Amino acid sequence: MTRVVDGDTIVVRIGEQQMRLRYIGIDAPELGDPAPEPWADEATEANRMLVANQTVFLERDVSDTDRFARLLRYVWLRAHFADGTERWTMVNLELVRLGFARAVSYPPDVQHQHLLRDAEREARHAGAGLWSED
Repeated sequence: MTRVVDGDTIVVRIGEQQMRLRYIGIDAPELGDPAPEPWADEATEANRMLVANQTVFLERDVSDTDRFARLLRYVWLRAHFADGTERWTMVNLELVRLGFARAVSYPPDVQHQHLLRDAEREARHAGAGLWSED
């Protein structure tokens, strides 16, 4: 991973090429100009905390890119533990679960949409992030 653009977009390095990547199935508040949408700064920071200085693994659904030529991917992190186990985390899902993005379906890329919808339901119920009283 090279850098975080906002709550649902990063720049990745694939070989010698840097490419903008949009997370599939989610929509985070926009940083916008002249003013960011509510929760945009927090969503961007949550994304940064998840992926900064990490090697990310990319999963394609149906589409390769969107109309803005951004890669469309599910982004995964792998954590190794001292006991020899490992755990995979889907960044798209984690941002929704934490309340920093909404689950939004963009057919035909819907492979994990049921997981994202469930995570949004849980975040709403918990009053997390976007769904808080603030």
